[in-house]
Amino acid sequence: HVAFENCIFEAEPYADAGLRVSNASVWLRNCHATGHHSVSPISMLGNVGPCAGLLAVNSFVAAVDCEFVGGDMVPDGSFGAGDGVRSDSSSVHLVHCTATGGGSGSSFYPNGHGLTVLGTGGTWLADVTLRGGSHPLHPTGGNALHNASAVPVHLTRVATIPGAGTTSAGLAVFGPTVADSALGLDAATVDARLGSPYHIDYKTDANVLIGLFLSDTLSALPPTVTVEATWL
Repeated sequence: HVAFENCIFEAEPYADAGLRVSNASVWLRNCHATGHHSVSPISMLGNVGPCAGLLAVNSFVAAVDCEFVGGDMVPDGSFGAGDGVRSDSSSVHLVHCTATGGGSGSSFYPNGHGLTVLGTGGTWLADVTLRGGSHPLHPTGGNALHNASAVPVHLTRVATIPGAGTTSAGLAVFGPTVADSALGLDAATVDARLGSPYHIDYKTDANVLIGLFLSDTLSALPPTVTVEATWL
């Protein structure tokens, strides 16, 4: 298990995702992750994977107060510009976060999506903003949420903003979703300091029963009485 706070992740030249998580458990708070950016199409030859802001593969990822931005201008050879978040067979939990797809800068390769979901796993979003990628050189904007899996994405107070293109916008939501009432955050969290008070402003919907589990260790708990795997 690894936890990051107040960190910036940027993909190096000719690389892919800003933060790649594979077969691991990661917690993020107040972090920023940006996929590969370039001003020259020659770097297409070295881009070997999805240039997402966050790429999760067979992993558990929980993020609070974070921003994820897909790589711009350079397609990865298979998927187009980078997604803000790309989840492949992973359990992903985003609270009070934003995810924005990158713009491809090409009429052939598509714009990135705000969030792309593939394979199995589960995705829970609360108080999150998703934006599809936009670029004036591509005819269609990216989708805010692109769920290519059969597992519905759980949405609680989520804003989905399609990306823009030269001829049409992307979709706000593609694929199965389900309206949820997950526990969210009413305001940004603050740094915890030894000997100082610490508080979290929770946010819920009216007249909804919420279970709150508190743990003094960083570990994923099995979903015994809740649909969502407990992580905070």
